[in-house]
Amino acid sequence: MQHFKIKTQQGVKVIECSPMKEAGFVAAFSTRLGGVSKLPENSLNLTLFSADTEANVSENRRRFLSALEVSRNSQPQIITVKQVHSADSHIVEGLLPTTPIACDALLTNAKNILLGIQTADCLPVLVVDPKNRAVVGIHAGWRGTLSRIVEKSIARLVETYGSNPHDCLAATGPAIGQCCFEIGAEVQEVFEKEFSYGSKLFSYHQPNGKSNMDLRLANQEQLINSGVQKENIFHWPDCTRCQMDLYFSYRGEIATGAVGRLLSVIGLA
Repeated sequence: MQHFKIKTQQGVKVIECSPMKEAGFVAAFSTRLGGVSKLPENSLNLTLFSADTEANVSENRRRFLSALEVSRNSQPQIITVKQVHSADSHIVEGLLPTTPIACDALLTNAKNILLGIQTADCLPVLVVDPKNRAVVGIHAGWRGTLSRIVEKSIARLVETYGSNPHDCLAATGPAIGQCCFEIGAEVQEVFEKEFSYGSKLFSYHQPNGKSNMDLRLANQEQLINSGVQKENIFHWPDCTRCQMDLYFSYRGEIATGAVGRLLSVIGLA
């Protein structure tokens, strides 16, 4: 955790990637603490859905930005999309159209924009190009990972902004860990067929035929295969399922009712 800094303001706790900040970017992951949503009380839900209100989400985002100290000198726009577990991406040049865009990765080189990735167990992946001043935020569940969303998103970063992956920095945030991410034999089979390193992603084989998958390792392999240097990949290791006092977890909470969403943001400072 040496590459991260925890910042707390009036109960709101955020996790900031220090190397990315030092390179001139806003790069941070939220927790569930310090908000006004009733999921349960005082939850920092950062995504609007039927179990919460627009007023709550707006106040939670204000608090989140304040804790990051990015709202004092500017008013960045948080951009989110309808995430559908795809490998599709969208280039953000300004405000999005009113019709929701369905994709799972966002890219930009525009200032005063924060790309927002919504998660509650899936892996958020943030990538910055310090030389060409461009960023990408990625939502990587197992379906997107199987479809190589990280590799495809970095390829688009290269195509669009002339980035060299060797120069890029990457960070992964809170997500369900291998300790808790149980998947079926059919999922393991397709991963092992698709990736040469597929067998390395699974352990803790269960008597019921299920195994536990390392989602973070799977996406680290994609980052490295895309040309990002391993020493420039920074991981926040917390498992959302194990630490539901600090994070939202879909697998851990859905049986009891609505589940809030964490927000990971990346943008030019």
